[in-house]
Amino acid sequence: MKPEEAKDLAEAMKLIQSRQNESASQLLDQLAERWPQQGEVPHLQAMIAFQAGDDNGAADKFKQALELNPSAAHIHNNYANFLQASNQKDQAIAHYVQAVALVPDYLDAYINLGALLMDLEPIKARPYLEMAVKLAPRHPQAAYLLGLQAYREKDFMVAIDQLTRANQLGFEPFHCAYLLADIAYQEEGYAQAHALINVALEHPEPAPEYRELQQKVKEKLGLEE
Repeated sequence: MKPEEAKDLAEAMKLIQSRQNESASQLLDQLAERWPQQGEVPHLQAMIAFQAGDDNGAADKFKQALELNPSAAHIHNNYANFLQASNQKDQAIAHYVQAVALVPDYLDAYINLGALLMDLEPIKARPYLEMAVKLAPRHPQAAYLLGLQAYREKDFMVAIDQLTRANQLGFEPFHCAYLLADIAYQEEGYAQAHALINVALEHPEPAPEYRELQQKVKEKLGLEE
């Protein structure tokens, strides 16, 4: 990228970050004429269209950006975010996979891909979540998602480790407490489960399953009211 291109694009990014999208769009239209082979211009235009709910415009600009710069991992990742939001999840997976293939330490793409696969193809999710935690052991969301997937797989050792870490880092603390309480319950650690579910129930609007687990724990401890 030429210095003058970088300067112009930095100005456009500054406008977008300050939510001056109209001014950013005007500048990007000028840059599209000035730098027609610069893939970052349609990429930023796609991001503005995505934020504005212009799905057709966003799709066209993302495709143009990737035609100009097919090796840009961040464009693949952002396009995948758009595709996922548009319920085109199979295509989203393909672009997340392309992003991590291009940049093997792309943390956000690993997290995005793992989270999506947890719902669509759970058996394939874990390696991507493990890679995210390997890249950033103290990333709250990565720890939470790996812990949640391990919990679903009944790999409680990993689940406890990662959910405890996520909890300590302040990510979804009430749900982490609930999941840890349920693990303790399943492992017959009823006193520990009781303490943890009480923490989960400090949520302003606790989920129904929190109270259901509390009742089951009370029954095991002989604390029925």
